[in-house]
Order: sequence, then structure tokens, then C-alpha cells
Amino acid sequence: MASLSAISFSTTLKLAELVLGLYENLNPRKSVVAEIRSMESWLRSMKAFIEDNDGREGGSRLLEDKVEKVRETAYDIEDVLDEILFHTPPYLFHDHEFTRKAHNFAHNVYHGFPFRGISDKIAIIKKSIDDIQSQHVTFSVNPGPSSSRSRTRVARPPLLDDKAPLLASYMDLSTDLKSCLLYFSIFPEDYSVERGRLIRLWVAEGFVKGRGCMTAEEVAEENLNELIHRNLVHVSNWDFDERPRKCRVVDPVLRVIIQKSRDENFASIFPRENTREQQRIRRLSLTQLPQQNTDFSCVRSMFLLRSSIISPSDLEKNEKNLRNFKLLKVLDLQAAPLEKFSEAITLLVLLRYLCLRATNINMIPSSIKKLSYLETLDLKQTDVIKLPNEISHLHNLRHLFAYKYDVKNFAAFDSVHGVNISEGICKLANLQDLSLVKVDKKGRILEELQQLSQLRKLGLMGIKGKHGKVLCASIQKMQKLTTLSLSSITEEEFLEVGEMKDPPRTLERLYLKGPLQEFPGWISELKNLRRIGLNWSKMEESPLRALKCLPNLMELQLVDSYIGDELKFEASGFEKLKILLIEDFSELNVVVIEKGAIPKLEKISLCRCPKLRLLPLGMENLAKVGKIILHGIPEELIARLRKNFEDRVLVERIRCGRFLF
Repeated sequence: MASLSAISFSTTLKLAELVLGLYENLNPRKSVVAEIRSMESWLRSMKAFIEDNDGREGGSRLLEDKVEKVRETAYDIEDVLDEILFHTPPYLFHDHEFTRKAHNFAHNVYHGFPFRGISDKIAIIKKSIDDIQSQHVTFSVNPGPSSSRSRTRVARPPLLDDKAPLLASYMDLSTDLKSCLLYFSIFPEDYSVERGRLIRLWVAEGFVKGRGCMTAEEVAEENLNELIHRNLVHVSNWDFDERPRKCRVVDPVLRVIIQKSRDENFASIFPRENTREQQRIRRLSLTQLPQQNTDFSCVRSMFLLRSSIISPSDLEKNEKNLRNFKLLKVLDLQAAPLEKFSEAITLLVLLRYLCLRATNINMIPSSIKKLSYLETLDLKQTDVIKLPNEISHLHNLRHLFAYKYDVKNFAAFDSVHGVNISEGICKLANLQDLSLVKVDKKGRILEELQQLSQLRKLGLMGIKGKHGKVLCASIQKMQKLTTLSLSSITEEEFLEVGEMKDPPRTLERLYLKGPLQEFPGWISELKNLRRIGLNWSKMEESPLRALKCLPNLMELQLVDSYIGDELKFEASGFEKLKILLIEDFSELNVVVIEKGAIPKLEKISLCRCPKLRLLPLGMENLAKVGKIILHGIPEELIARLRKNFEDRVLVERIRCGRFLF
């Protein structure tokens, strides 16, 4: 049942019962409480019914109508539960004014708020359920997991014959995989979605949940890999470690999922001829702003895509329109011409996902604390340089991104800007991603980070030499960390990270920016490391000998990391390395690659090495190199590569060699 799998049953019920218990004690009309608590059971049963019967072999038009009726009733139940949550967000009970707020809330409950009108809605739902059951529709009392129910699916007649095989493949998917695939119907044709963004969206929608020791994000990545394996999702770009970087769906898959999405009111692109006002669209992709009086109260997710045709003034005029989306859970305004953070956003108290990436905002208000359910806050490529203390109220936050690259000055030490967080970050126990954060002068945030044991990605900048001991102690507490980025406060300040006795063995990506007195020995223990960047390290000894035996290293970035004149890649080293970047080596005049070293190298970049006069010695042994980038090197070296010159014969031996000067 793709369109309803976003419901988080247990969370919804627990939060609703907190309020309903208070209501039950204060209001004599207790029947409403019992009826609302029964909604969750009905919702589970309806979900099971739709999954078993939607697209069932031999299904009739009558059965299709019954499935649609059940789906619409399930939407009504969703609305009731979400409305309760909307009126009782956890932030009401998060501060020191608990007693006063609890008293005021009890007063509102006793006088019918926030349950005014709920009884009527429940009565309508009950009537719908009676009507459905009168048509001999039977719901399972305790439906088991969808994966445990076997069923045979075939394509239904209404779609064109050439779509039948794809539709059959779609019907064979589990509920969560259907939802994940249908999600691509939100995006325009030929639009590629970044893997991490897609995974975070699926989690926010509730399509996937943690399983065993796996997080919801890890399960979502499994789902994406499954859809790719089934050839339903196409990988637009691969990352260096052979993981998908960007994905999309291609025709005719796109046409099939758009049709299914329309049938189920799963998603729609507005404006479009087939988008009718009476449709109960759950997810909306806007290519232009709607009129002020447009009713989108049923929408749970909204995207503003291809926003270049929308002006900042138009966006400001439509701020009030956000109030019509009061039950919204996903708001993606990536690259929108947004000049400031709209206070209207903080009224969307059910938000799980908020993306303001690449907008022009420069400040986050303290009222952000109202978004108590928020899981993802994406502020990449914005001008936000400080987060309010109230960010610590977002106890459900899992992903916090807030940094900006200076693309015009990308090669400079200070080309990346992070954010300041005063205090309270230790309260965000669910955080998995935190990047980039400036370390305060006293290093207090480093001590707070010791409480964040669930972190998978951490980026810190502004680190001073005196912070080394507490920094290493904090990182050692993060034994699930896969990505770590550390940057010293200046190009001259030493990065003291040598005292790590028990580094996270799960590290796959490591970036160190700043001078190192010596190579940190613990790096050689990171058997899962796939990418390492040593930038402005200025070491007196080459790091290659310490790195060569890392069994899974696939990308090596060396930027001003060694002050010597020779880099030597010894035989039998770097067995899996595919990408090598050597940049800003002021004294380097020779690179030696012994026979048998870096046998799988595919790309090499040599940039801003003013004393380099020769291509790496031993390049004739690199059979897989397909791309060589040369920039900021002496003309003498470039001349040797031109036609009829001495090194031309050497590089022509490289299979599919391509040079970029």
C-alpha cells in the first residue's frame, strides 16, 4: 500500500495517547478517546487489505473500487491522527514553563480544544468503514508484516500493453519498495536525485524504519540498491567507491510510476492539467506558486523545483500560503530564491524534513524550536553562520548540515565556512550527521560531542592545537563514525590528532586539513578507509609508506601535505587505489611509481606543482589510467606531451588516455 506507508503507527499513537489521557481525565465524553485509539488498528488493517488486493491477479473493476474506497478512508484516519499531533507538539513541554503551559493546555482540552470537530470526523470515518464492510470487505484483525504474505501479481488491463511487464514488476515489489519507487514521480523528467537526499526523504516520509541493528537510513540504502538491481532505478553518477551518487528513473518506468501515482493520489506536479482541486494529493511538486486561495490541506510533502522562474517577491507574497499546509511533514525549498527564513515555516510543527540548501537565508530564528519532530535540517550553501541555542530543543534531529563552499576560491585554506553552535548540542542524542561546526574558543563543544555516540558523519573546523586531547577523546566515543573531517583554525596552527588510541574502525572517509607534526599512526589501523584527504599537512616525511597497506583505500588526496622533493609509490602498495590527486607541492620535482604499485589507478591529477618537470616515472605500467589532469605545472612538462615530443610515446601506451591541461 504505497501511498500510506509513511505512517509511523507507534510514534503517532504514543504521542496521541499522552494528550488523550489528559483529555480523558478532564472531559466526561470518554467515547472519543476510545474511538481515536481504535483508528490505529483500522489503519493497520486497511494497509494490509490494500497490499493484498491492489493489483491482485484476476481482480475486477469492483475490487479496484473497493481498494480505492479503503485508501480514501485510510487517508481520513491519517488526517485525524495528524491533527491531534499538530495541536500537541512536544515543544509545549520542553522548557521551564512546564507548569504554566500544562495548566493552559488542560484548560483548552477541557473546553474542547484541540478536539473540536474530531467527533464529527470520526463519525464520518465510522460510516465509511460500515459502508465498506457492507460490501463484504474483510479486514485482518492482526495483520502481520507485509513481507510474510505471499501473493501473485499481474498487470491490470487499464494501462497500455507495452507497460504490462513493468507494471507486473512494480506489483511484485514490497510495500516499502513501491513507495520508494513512486517517490521518483515527484521530480521532473531527467531530474537526478542525490543519494543522501533521497534516503533522508524516504526516512522522513516513514517509508522505511530501522531493522535490528540497522538504522532507517541503512535500510533505505538497501531499498535503493534493490531498485537499482531490478533495473527500475537508473544510476546517473557513480561515486568513487562504486556507490550510487545520483539516481533517476527513465522511460518507460517513469510513465508507469506517474500513472500509479495519479491513481493513488500519491503525488502530483502543480500546475498540470490533471491536477484537480478535489484530488487529495499527499505530495506536491511545484513548478510555479499556487494562488492564495488554493486548498492543499491534504498535502504532506511539498517541493519547489526549477525555482529559477520564481522571483523572491513572489515567494514572499506566498509566505502566508504556507499556513494552508499545516500538516506538512516534508518541505524542500532547495535553490529557491528565499532571502530570509519565514516565520510561517515554524508553524508547520509536524515537519520532519526541512531543506533550505542553496537559498539566500542568513539567519535561523529561535522559533525553530517549535519544529520538535524535525529529523533533517539542510542549510548547505546558505549564509547562516550561527545557529540559535534553541536548536538543542530538536530532540528528533538526525541530520544537520550547515556549511558553504567558496567556489571562486576553492583552492584556498579558508574556502569552506561552517556554523557556530553556542551550547546544547549534547542534547541531540539521535544525531547521525553533523557538519560543519566551528569549535568555540574554549573547546566546550568538543566535550559535548562525547554524548553523541550515534554520529556517522562529523565535520569540525576552527580547531586549535590545545584542543587535541579532548578532541581525540570525543572521537573515540563515536565508534559508528564513517566520515570525519577536521580542520585547524589557521594554515599555521598544528592539528594535534596523534593521541587517538582507539579510533573508530568504521571510518571510510577521513579529511585532515592543517599542519601535522607527524603522520598520525592510528590512520594505518583503519582497514575500512576508502578515501583520505591530507591537506596543508606540510609533513617533513612522506605519508605514502604509512598509507600503502590500507586494504580498501580507493582515493588519495594530497594537497600541500609533504615538503619534500620526491614522492615514491612502492611496489605492491595501494592495491585498490583508483583516484590520485597531488596538488600544491611547492618543492616536488619527481614522482616515482614502482612496478606493481597502484595497479588499478584510473585517474591522476597533478596541479600547482611548479617544480615538476616530468610525468611520474613508471606511468607506462599503469594500464587502467584513463584520465590525467595537469594544471599549474611548468610549460616544459606540457611541451613534452605534445605531438612528436619525447613523452608522447610514453603516454600513448596508456589505454584511452585523456589529458586536461
